[in-house]
Amino acid sequence: MKSTFRYKIILLLCLFPLQLWAYDFEVDGIYYSITGENAVKVTTKLPYYNGAPARTDYSGDISIPPSVIYGATTYNVTEIDRHTFRTCSDITSILLPDGIVKINDYAFNDCSKLTSFTIPNSVTEIGSSFYGCNALTELTLPFVGLTPATGTLRSLFSNYEPPATLTKVTITGNYSRLNSSAFSRCSKINEIIFPNSLTIIGSSAFLECISLRNLVLPEGITMIEDGAFSGCNNLVSIVLPSTLETIGRYAFSDCVKLSSSIVIPDDVEVIQAGTFKNCTALLSVSLPNGLTSIETQAFEGCVNLASISIPFSVQSIGNLAFSNCKKITSVIVPDGVTNIEDATFLYCTSLASVEIPQSVISIGVNAFRACPFTSLELPSNLQSIGRGAFEECTKLISMNIPESVTTLSSGVFANCTNLISVTFPQNITRIPEMTFNRCSNLVSFDIPQNVTDIEMHAFDGCSKLTSVIIPGSVTNIADYAFNACTALEEVTVEWETPLSVLSNIFYGGVNLPGCTLKVPQGTVSDYQNAPVWQDFGQIKENENGQTSVNFLQTENIRIIAHNGAIIVENAEKMPVLIYNVNGICCASVSNATAYEIFPLPSGFYLVQAGKITQKVIL
Repeated sequence: MKSTFRYKIILLLCLFPLQLWAYDFEVDGIYYSITGENAVKVTTKLPYYNGAPARTDYSGDISIPPSVIYGATTYNVTEIDRHTFRTCSDITSILLPDGIVKINDYAFNDCSKLTSFTIPNSVTEIGSSFYGCNALTELTLPFVGLTPATGTLRSLFSNYEPPATLTKVTITGNYSRLNSSAFSRCSKINEIIFPNSLTIIGSSAFLECISLRNLVLPEGITMIEDGAFSGCNNLVSIVLPSTLETIGRYAFSDCVKLSSSIVIPDDVEVIQAGTFKNCTALLSVSLPNGLTSIETQAFEGCVNLASISIPFSVQSIGNLAFSNCKKITSVIVPDGVTNIEDATFLYCTSLASVEIPQSVISIGVNAFRACPFTSLELPSNLQSIGRGAFEECTKLISMNIPESVTTLSSGVFANCTNLISVTFPQNITRIPEMTFNRCSNLVSFDIPQNVTDIEMHAFDGCSKLTSVIIPGSVTNIADYAFNACTALEEVTVEWETPLSVLSNIFYGGVNLPGCTLKVPQGTVSDYQNAPVWQDFGQIKENENGQTSVNFLQTENIRIIAHNGAIIVENAEKMPVLIYNVNGICCASVSNATAYEIFPLPSGFYLVQAGKITQKVIL
């Protein structure tokens, strides 16, 4: 019995000192623990444990002094201990002195009446200390995070989002860098005051801060890193400092309400990938004269961007750079750009005017798909045109592909439903797959003499194509090459021996019994016994090797009557005069471009283009 009693006494003696000695001394209602010869930390009266009831150690307005005297010693207050003010729900304010260097974890957790808080610039380490401060509206601190180099604002709230009441943050410390993800997904904060020392805004620093509306970044900032303001979908305006040199990838992507005019500072040389991607309300951007590159997706999806002036200093424009910029009406590509990359102007559905410099040697996949220009002058040094480069350009009427082009990919003019005339270079050896697919206004096409392959669906759906000449160089016609060419009346071929082809090359409603096949002299019987060719209603010898077309061609000048207009091609720098039946000049230009359109009433006209004179009926 005595031993049991003795054990209980020892146990009580072990427990009570933990409560009695949670602090070393108390002055003016504040409890301190000695941490060094002349240093103390503010602490609790009793130790905190999980599940403890709301504490009353501290309440009201708390003011912690920079130093405190105990006995004969003056101690500097340098630290706030763990749990010191935790669950002290009656605290209304806390004033910390300069000299505090560390705030430990949970120090202010669940101070539910605390509305504002200032951390002095002397602090170099902050723990997760503010969780449950659900009345906090303003927070002033020297840096964002656990230390100047690590952590985020969320880490101060145990990695949860700050409370909905917190709307303003002021940064006061003399630090040059705002940490990566510093305010990431702090969805309620709408005002941030930066220090003048700031030079770098870290990656994703304001990612999805959806309450930010207007920002003026201070002078001195030189770099905004990747994704810094991405997803700030209520940001309306931002003023960039003149000191800015670098804007990172996707820095402002998905800022869907950013509508004010953006002025890019003079020292920025590159608009990086996705910088303004999907800024759907953006109306205008001013680019600096020293800009050298616009990278991939830089302005993709800026559907309200109405104009863009690309500086002449730009040497490269990346793929998808202006894709889906549906309101841009004109673009001048700077001289020095050598490649128009894939989908650069894809679905720019208002882009009616484009100037391409002689420096461009390639046009990429879908580069101008669905653009509404009626014509486009290609540079004389162009070497390649990518797949679908002009697909769905439904207002395109005519195009001259220069002789320099050696590579032509599939579907270049697919679904160009208003296209009536295209000139191919003579060195082209194939008509690629789906080149003219569904070009429903193409009435005639001269296949170059060096072509060896007409690929699948090359002319599929050319429902107004009335005649075609297939040169003897062709050795292969692939499936459905002339499928659904329902207006086809005349086909001229130049093979002495009929080419072996599949019957499906003329599928889709082509009326072969109503078509004429013109063949070389002395080969009629061979074609009458050849599969597919024998299905033509009439097979006869071609006496002159030519077939009729619905446009007039003299040397290189073409004069076309189409849709209530007279079109004159390849009369560049020549005078063009158009006279009606009464001899009155009703339209003219003294120095024609490569492509001129003259809308005129129906009637008979005499067209003079350079030395060429031709009658035209509209």
